[in-house]
This record gives sequence, structure tokens and C-alpha cells, in this order.
Amino acid sequence: MSYTSWLEHRGKKILFVDYRGQKTPEGMIQVLEEEISIEIASPTKVLVLANFEGTSGSVDYMTRLKKAGKEIRNEKVQKTALLGITGLKIILLDGYIRFTGDKHIRPFDTEASALNWLVE
Repeated sequence: MSYTSWLEHRGKKILFVDYRGQKTPEGMIQVLEEEISIEIASPTKVLVLANFEGTSGSVDYMTRLKKAGKEIRNEKVQKTALLGITGLKIILLDGYIRFTGDKHIRPFDTEASALNWLVE
């Protein structure tokens, strides 16, 4: 099963990463690894929309995410818009930003606002 797909908004190509329904660290990491492989393979920087509705964070997932953030995301990802970032996930996002220095990542309440920010 693929957790990623490409969509287009205002003529820009966006990588959609669907974490919805992932309840285990292993499932979250599996989706992340699929995302990372696409980002690495891309000849240009990627715009990313990731949906985390109904998920929960874990130490294992955050460890892998922070490693990826330091290694490749700053070089391969232009902007990341996030959906479903509420509660504890806000604190985890803040920790990720502090660790990686990623200044091009933001949470949004709606898909429309996330897509618009990605392409501005």
C-alpha cells in the first residue's frame, strides 16, 4: 500500500503524505521512509503536504524524523504543510523545529489553507 501521492495545486506539484490511521511507531516510520525515498529521488526540492489526523507520536518516529530532517529534508524539501497537528503533536513539532532548524514547516487547520501556503 502506498501512503504517498502527487497532487497539483495552482500549477505546482505537491507530494501528499497520508499518515492518517497509523497507530504504531512502525506504521509511522514506514510512511516516513516512503516519503524520504521520494524526496531523495527528486531532482528538485519538493513541496510536501502531510496529514497526521488520528495519529499519535512516538519516540522512535521522532528519532527517525529528526535524523531525516538533519540529513536530507533541508536540502530536498522546499516547504512542508501539516494537517492534524493538535495537542501533544504541537509540542513534538516545536521540538522538531528546534532540533532541525527547519523554518519552512507549518501546521494548518484546513487543507485549502495548507495548499495555498505551499504555492505562494
